[in-house]
Amino acid sequence: MLAVGMARIFSSAIPGMNWLIKYWYHFAIMFEALFILTTIDAGTRIARFLVQEILGRVWKPLGDLEWLPASMLATALVVFGWGYFIATGSVETIWPMFGMANQLLAIIAMAVVTTALFNAGRGRYAPVTIAPMLFVATTTGSADLVLLANPGTVAATVDLTVYGAQGRQVPPGGSGIVVPAGTQRVVPLAGLVLGEEAPVVRVTASGAPVQAALQSSITRTLVTGGVDQEGAIVGSARSQVVPGVRVTVAPGGNEPTTVARLLAPAAATTATLTVTDAGGKEVMTRQVPLTAGAPAEVELDALPRGVYSVTATAGAPLVAAVWQATGSGAGSDFAWFTAAPALSAATLVAVPSGPSPQIAVANTGADAATVTLEPVDGGSSRRIQVDPGETVTASVTAGATYRLDPGKTPVTASVSFAAQGALAAFSIWPALGTSAPIRVYP
Repeated sequence: MLAVGMARIFSSAIPGMNWLIKYWYHFAIMFEALFILTTIDAGTRIARFLVQEILGRVWKPLGDLEWLPASMLATALVVFGWGYFIATGSVETIWPMFGMANQLLAIIAMAVVTTALFNAGRGRYAPVTIAPMLFVATTTGSADLVLLANPGTVAATVDLTVYGAQGRQVPPGGSGIVVPAGTQRVVPLAGLVLGEEAPVVRVTASGAPVQAALQSSITRTLVTGGVDQEGAIVGSARSQVVPGVRVTVAPGGNEPTTVARLLAPAAATTATLTVTDAGGKEVMTRQVPLTAGAPAEVELDALPRGVYSVTATAGAPLVAAVWQATGSGAGSDFAWFTAAPALSAATLVAVPSGPSPQIAVANTGADAATVTLEPVDGGSSRRIQVDPGETVTASVTAGATYRLDPGKTPVTASVSFAAQGALAAFSIWPALGTSAPIRVYP
């Protein structure tokens, strides 16, 4: 199947090459045999030497490379490891890392050759190695991990559904994931769907509830581009509000720093994306056609520094979030601002440690809202007037807990942190209601 796929890619990507599909197929077979299989063979041999070295510290004869039983035992252990990865599907999580390692090795090799050319007085030939080195070095890589935690007392079975460019998918590696009670599982997203640039993951648990989060990181060659951890977002609805998006960089640059991601999971529709500033003024509107099950992204890079709220409305239920970065160079960071549920009753907000924390309250209703923000550990409360369409921010103390009461008008709210090369945010959810105890009679 790999050879067939590669043959189709080569024959369709290069104009006029359709008639050479048979040649490309045999080329792919040769590629598999000479590259992939020999790489696995070399990896197995190296791993066998390492295993024997470790076993030799337990019992010296096992480290003897000339003793056949020791070599067969070490080889069997390594082959068993390969078999385990193949049986569980985990080999798919290693393959992207293998590709990234090859890319970094290529950069290092070409840098060494370039240096040798200059030292040998043949700098005129350096462009031959500098050009491909720069091409490979500009590739951006991202790593996403799905974190599943089961705080209960019974095991949970989790299914992960991924929405991507090809629509809704239930990958084999994301079906029937067992999370034992009191444990957590980490599932690399690259092992589920490789190469998806704008995925949306749906987590479904049976047997017991689980806590789910997505940890994301970006690496541009050897330069880190930030890390973020996002919790679950609100369910799909015809209207979504992302409050308090904190834009910390001026417009312009080589890469986008503000991007909205939308998904209509069930039906195709056209979404209206509206961006309002802190004073409630509409500064941007976009019409975004959405295909059922396929995420879409919209760049919002014309926004100057400030705090904004983003509203997405459509004729069919959708989900929405906004990706915001502090830049694209060394020392940059990014954060996901997710859609927030409406707050119609008082709720507690625990503000973790972080730079310049602030609470943003957005009022998308028709009536003015009076929000009360009161520290739980003592201190004077604040009354915040939020007129229709406005987004009002209030500085808070890191490590403190606040009681946020929206009064009679529902609002949405978020907590964000920002500093030079640092950005983070999370939405404020309503407090969980308490239920009366249930008495079970024998």
